[in-house]
Amino acid sequence: MGNCVVAAIPLAFFGVLFSFLLVAISYMLGSVFNIAALKGWYQNELKEAVKSILIIIVIFSMFIILSSIAASYVGNPGSTLTTSSSAASTEITNNLASIYNALETSYFTPQLGNANNAFYELAGLYDGIGVWKSMTLSVYIPIPLIPVFTIASLDFGVNENLYVSSVVASTSDPTFSVLSDVGKLIVVPVMIILKVQADLLAEIIGIGLGVLLPVGIVLRAVPILRPLGGTFLALAIGISLVYPALLLGINLPISNYLPPTTIPPPTALCPSGWNSIECGFYVVMVSLATSGLYDVMVTLSNPAVHQVLTGFGYGLESYGSIYPAFNTILSQSFLVLILQFILFALDLIIGVVIMQHIASLLGGSLRLGIGKMKLA
Repeated sequence: MGNCVVAAIPLAFFGVLFSFLLVAISYMLGSVFNIAALKGWYQNELKEAVKSILIIIVIFSMFIILSSIAASYVGNPGSTLTTSSSAASTEITNNLASIYNALETSYFTPQLGNANNAFYELAGLYDGIGVWKSMTLSVYIPIPLIPVFTIASLDFGVNENLYVSSVVASTSDPTFSVLSDVGKLIVVPVMIILKVQADLLAEIIGIGLGVLLPVGIVLRAVPILRPLGGTFLALAIGISLVYPALLLGINLPISNYLPPTTIPPPTALCPSGWNSIECGFYVVMVSLATSGLYDVMVTLSNPAVHQVLTGFGYGLESYGSIYPAFNTILSQSFLVLILQFILFALDLIIGVVIMQHIASLLGGSLRLGIGKMKLA
């Protein structure tokens, strides 16, 4: 990343020199042919060239200073004093890498763990509730067609489900189900959002530093392409510095206030206080997990089994009340995962607003929206 910053410096100076070349040419043509409009144009271009110099100074100074601050933020002393450009790129690379490594180890990994815990526990909860949902009570009364001997008869009776709840788990689609909706609308989307950021953030930042930044500087030297260059520079600053800074400055501290959704390992023994029917189902589930017959579980020591069996137990406890299952849904989704939704939306809005102001200062424009609908 430091190589991207250092490699952009020659392109930046090329853009500035090209701007001054246009100023010099327009000045000479205006003086020779005495064209008033051309004289006014070169004066404006001179202001833009000076503005480009100031922008370059501010951008690269900000990269160097913030890279050192980022290193200090995670406990490493940042260094920026060097005697060669290669050493400078190495130090900036190391310093900038600190902020992204901090995001990986301190934010994305724990939050992905929380999302995985919620996913597996809710999956086990669904299976536990499914045990009761699959059980029915059937009562049939045969009525003989011949009063004396029952040679043929008509059966009258009913089939009733032992567990019917459209609040926690629906009996048939597409009826309302909190458990189903939480999985589709909260747990899985949060897992996707966190996973995409964890896997692609470094590549996105590399595009900002290695592509958008130098291209934006060069485009600003061309008058007709100056607005596009300002937009590129705003995007480069936003995705390379502003967004990671928001993750470290807002998401990480707020997320640390909430305890992680750790789940104690289950045992092969039935939990105390359960009746014989619940214990029977639980022991069967543990046997399937330890033998590798339940989905992709291999052994009881597999971390995913902990969450599945815990959720399965809460599902078994819900035969007389929806509250064990409902409380599990609340603890695994609304306290932690919805917060990540809110923080992601907040980061997106703040980042876009900052990039819009930067683009406006540089003569460009930036908007977030779909079609004619403007979101920010």
